[in-house]
Amino acid sequence: MFGLRKNNGPSNKPVVTEEAVLAALSRIQDPDLRRDIVALGFIKDLVIDGGKVSFKVELTTPACPVKGEMERQSREFVGAIPGVEHVDVQMTAQVRSMGATGQMLPGVRNVIAIASGKGGVGKSTVSANLAVALAMTGARVGLLDADIYGPSIPGLLGMSGKPAVKPMPSGDQMFEPPVAHGVKVMSLGFLLDDPSQPVIWRGPMVGSGISQLLSQSDWGELDYLLVDLPPGTGDATLTLAQRIPLSGVVIVSQPQRVSLDIAIKALKAFQSLKVRILGVLENMSTFVCDDCGKE
Repeated sequence: MFGLRKNNGPSNKPVVTEEAVLAALSRIQDPDLRRDIVALGFIKDLVIDGGKVSFKVELTTPACPVKGEMERQSREFVGAIPGVEHVDVQMTAQVRSMGATGQMLPGVRNVIAIASGKGGVGKSTVSANLAVALAMTGARVGLLDADIYGPSIPGLLGMSGKPAVKPMPSGDQMFEPPVAHGVKVMSLGFLLDDPSQPVIWRGPMVGSGISQLLSQSDWGELDYLLVDLPPGTGDATLTLAQRIPLSGVVIVSQPQRVSLDIAIKALKAFQSLKVRILGVLENMSTFVCDDCGKE
């Protein structure tokens, strides 16, 4: 009334500490690594401003199946700390390299081969879908169509035309892979004047062609480079495994016994080359009848 301030005494508002936030986050476990996300070093850029808390959760892959659950738990556990009024969580990913790609592909963290023992099992379709699915999670993805005799990736992704050629500071020229659905794509099919033109090359030329498509394409920074290999375990497989440390291989098969037997041979071939088997995918495992609708 007379312009005097009333002293209400010291504030009883709880002070939010870094220790309290990290203790809350340490309750969240990574189900695959079986450790809490604080011990794993996933928490980055933690900032506390009064009652506002912000931080990043940096996962090892953008395709983490429990990413949404981790974000929910982070908000819930930190939000339950006395004094916290607002929680800002940013989910990111730093993909780790599982194979040193060296000078040939300096910006590529992981090279994953997609292989099959025989043709016609849907290997290229799986390659295209896997690449797009990874890109949709936020990963930086490239796809090399190394199926020299039957390049089908451009058609599967609805692409046509020739890739641009860009000069490099070294004086060399490199292909600039076109992008479809967030995926950088390179294929011999782009370089053929007639898509129906057969490629009649001997084995050594196949290996050389794959090496050129790999090394003379400007892939930039990639988390994953998927390589759609030709069927079988010939020169293309040997070239890739010997020149680039593969992060792993996915074997595509069908449920028929003949297809499975040949897929096992392909699996053993990669094992002999010391390539990690990431998984065996059974494609076309069921058939739905058009007439009766039964599986």
